[in-house]
Amino acid sequence: AAPVYNFEEITSIRPLWKKIHGAILIILIAAGTLYSLYVRHIYFKEAFTITHIILDYMNEFSIIAITFTVLFKSSFLNEEDWCKLNSNLQHIDKILNNKDIKEKNVFNNVYIHLSLFLLTYICGVIYSLYTWISEIGTQAFTGYGVHELCYLYDVILHFLIYNIAMALAYRYKDMNKLFQTEGNNYLNKKYLITLRKIGALSQELIETVELFNKIFGWPLILIAGKSVIQLLTCLNFLTNKLKNTNETFEQNLFIENLVIAIQTLVSVSLVMIWCDNVTAESTKTVSTCYKLQQLFPTQSEARLELFKLAQQVDANVAIITASNFFQINKATLCGVFGTTTTYFIVILQFNQNLTND
Repeated sequence: AAPVYNFEEITSIRPLWKKIHGAILIILIAAGTLYSLYVRHIYFKEAFTITHIILDYMNEFSIIAITFTVLFKSSFLNEEDWCKLNSNLQHIDKILNNKDIKEKNVFNNVYIHLSLFLLTYICGVIYSLYTWISEIGTQAFTGYGVHELCYLYDVILHFLIYNIAMALAYRYKDMNKLFQTEGNNYLNKKYLITLRKIGALSQELIETVELFNKIFGWPLILIAGKSVIQLLTCLNFLTNKLKNTNETFEQNLFIENLVIAIQTLVSVSLVMIWCDNVTAESTKTVSTCYKLQQLFPTQSEARLELFKLAQQVDANVAIITASNFFQINKATLCGVFGTTTTYFIVILQFNQNLTND
């Protein structure tokens, strides 16, 4: 998703190769997904019900749409935005004295998070392949092996988005700590310089959030939609048995889809909760400014500076959106659950009518 980047020279590395690499990935993932669909539906055309087939196609085409959107934009359209995003984060860390500081807490380390993310995914893939190999043999590798490799890209994209959102939320949190001065000496002349520093930082952070929205706006729309489709696919497998299959396979399939549903819920929740946290931390800056005003005389320079800062931040609260169609926050997560529930009820009724017929 992200172009290869030189952090020292603040530029992307081998941009032409990046474009070729992006085009190759788009073709491979699209072709692999379509081929896996073909194999699955050849082997299970008598077992899949109409709802299984429709949801399976929707799910696979959504992964192609996500892949194409992110790779095409990052490879051909958003190179300057990626460079500016990385540059801004580096500059903000320099001002906050966070640059080159290593995370001491093992559980907050990004590599530990990535390892856990991938380990969970790999365990799910192994069980999924075991389930299908036990039913259709080694043909499952072509029907589901390619399918799982395509999904790996989606998993990494979720991880990338929620980590960048988490980084933005922590930058806002570190900026808010600048309001605290040693010995609560708020009347010190240097405090005015600190307030102006916070104002400049706030402006750079909101610019970084806007870059984030520009890069990930459309992918966030597709991620929200795909999450609904993926959850509906899993719930359909959990409640609507395949035709002409044995009981052991059904039990394994039940466990597989339960695991996938949980992984989907956790993944999309991390993305939306951390996007919501960015807005929450940005809003705290405004409330802190108004609280600190009472510590200064009415016409003092520091009080006026705090008032101006509060107005500036309040007018530019960090809001992560899906290309300005809707905000990405905890309410959006509830919307995903609500939409999934509504359509699942419709699917249950449709499946029941098919059974009765």
